[in-house]
Amino acid sequence: MDVVLVSLIAPVVNMGGSRPALKGIQRYLAKIPSAVFAPNVPGVMMYPIPNRLASLVVKFGEYSLAGITCGFLGQTLANTAINAR
Repeated sequence: MDVVLVSLIAPVVNMGGSRPALKGIQRYLAKIPSAVFAPNVPGVMMYPIPNRLASLVVKFGEYSLAGITCGFLGQTLANTAINAR
């Protein structure tokens, strides 16, 4: 669980270069900041309040999915160990 949470909160850097054509939700997700409190960089990237709120929702979903998955796997492993003895 710790590895998952640490990797989720690690900062993401876009090194530039060409991107393939993004469609639909991918285009929208490319515009939101990787963190809610990411700084605005004038002339490069500005994050309005709706994009910051979308970032909060995306991070909530990521953390929820990570917690549910790790909890399910941990409980399955515990049940398997109990039933094996």
